[in-house]
Amino acid sequence: MESSEPRPERTLLLIFAALALLVFLTPFLSPPGTITGLGGGTGTIDDGDTWEGLDPLSSLVYQAGDLLCHQKEERSLFLNGNQMPVCARDAGLFLGVPLGFLALLLVPYRAPLWAIVALGAPTVIDGGVQLLTDYESTNLIRLVTGTAAGAGLALLMMYFYDSMALRMDRRGGAGRNRRS
Repeated sequence: MESSEPRPERTLLLIFAALALLVFLTPFLSPPGTITGLGGGTGTIDDGDTWEGLDPLSSLVYQAGDLLCHQKEERSLFLNGNQMPVCARDAGLFLGVPLGFLALLLVPYRAPLWAIVALGAPTVIDGGVQLLTDYESTNLIRLVTGTAAGAGLALLMMYFYDSMALRMDRRGGAGRNRRS
């Protein structure tokens, strides 16, 4: 018997869909062509001057992107003539995570760990080959592999959630069986 409590997939879908919407819609909040030439290192805010004059929401989203992503212009997508707050691969991750949670809501199936790893493998291969050789991936490939990895990340989160819930059930804890 299914619990009447809301499933975490719904909440996580809403959270990650909101984040994806922010990433994909923020370039439309500024006039076309005003946000370009971003780039730098991950883990630092190195494009701070760019955010001056933006509305507070756009400034926050672009600063978060600056901190979390290299934002290299040549590896980024442009919407409304503006560079996105994150690179193409990270945009795919932001897109893939809510798609993964949506799939979990629509299909009552839990993927085995090997299938989850397989979703992330193209990103690791593409990024690794690009890092170690002269190969330069395309933004379309980065977006597609990032989306697959994002979906795999959602499946991985629920894989760990289900594992913890099962352990709690076995110990007589507050956990519950998932989709029996």
